[in-house]
Amino acid sequence: MRIRTAGDPLDFSGAPGDPDDLREQVAAMWVAGASRPEWCFVAEDESGARVGRVGYRVEPTVTNPAWLGTLPPAELFPFGLWLPWQHGGCDLGRVLFATTLGRLAPHLPARLDVRVNPEVDDHPRERVRLFHDIGMDLFQEKQGFTWRTSGAPIPPPGRLRFATLLETGRDLYQDVMARAGRDTLDRNDGWYRDHMDEAHWAAQMMEYLQEEDSGSWLVASDVAGDPVGMVAVSAFEPGVATVTFIAVVPEHRGHGYGHDLLQAATSEAHGRGFEEMLSDVDTLNQPMIDAMRNAGHLDGVRPWHIWHYGGEVATLLDG
Repeated sequence: MRIRTAGDPLDFSGAPGDPDDLREQVAAMWVAGASRPEWCFVAEDESGARVGRVGYRVEPTVTNPAWLGTLPPAELFPFGLWLPWQHGGCDLGRVLFATTLGRLAPHLPARLDVRVNPEVDDHPRERVRLFHDIGMDLFQEKQGFTWRTSGAPIPPPGRLRFATLLETGRDLYQDVMARAGRDTLDRNDGWYRDHMDEAHWAAQMMEYLQEEDSGSWLVASDVAGDPVGMVAVSAFEPGVATVTFIAVVPEHRGHGYGHDLLQAATSEAHGRGFEEMLSDVDTLNQPMIDAMRNAGHLDGVRPWHIWHYGGEVATLLDG
């Protein structure tokens, strides 16, 4: 087997199951500088037939480099991974990653991250096995939860008062988000909070805000007017909303407000005409899993499930 760089986007695309626009996606990444031809590899057997491929893209860790602190400035993500999973794909994958990472290591970020999701990736279990075999660590696992409308209106919970980001203003909303995110059970959010101060973390989370969602990013307050938590409902796919972030301020936890926030989120999604919500929850966050199920957001409706693996390139090569 030989491993060579892809000559052009057409050379890289064309594997079974590729999306119709993969060629355009690769070309756009090359133009934007997120990837390059020399970061995209094709494996061929002795006859010259293609038997595998992997490309790499680089993404900044956060949108504002001034907030990096101890974070790496950028991370490396594999994309377009295609292997003959039914016929020794993991064996070929180990060789493919060792060879390509060895070539790129002096020139690219030190950290490699990858996510596997059965809804978008073929042979997810084989992919998980491959990333485990090459020495990557399971950084986080998240389960998808789905709500689908019955058509009936959903009243918001009565014991809390809700204000939109348009009403609170960006600064107050961001402050409540910073407070509510303390001691989060979400491993990804916790990792970032450990490497940034909470104000910068909340400001980074605000980068997910799209203008059309401002009316469904909500702050909840009790009858005394004290903010108890927040929930952000965003468009995800046509007809599908998602909970971008949800949390209760630490001093108000233990009163079931997570359920109220989810009920308010579902009411907002229904009011905006969404027929479905798809959100994912860290598998170690049992309180939020319970709240999701109690609010009618069920796991197992869609195959959505995320395994997030990570590792230092130097460590992977030494292994």
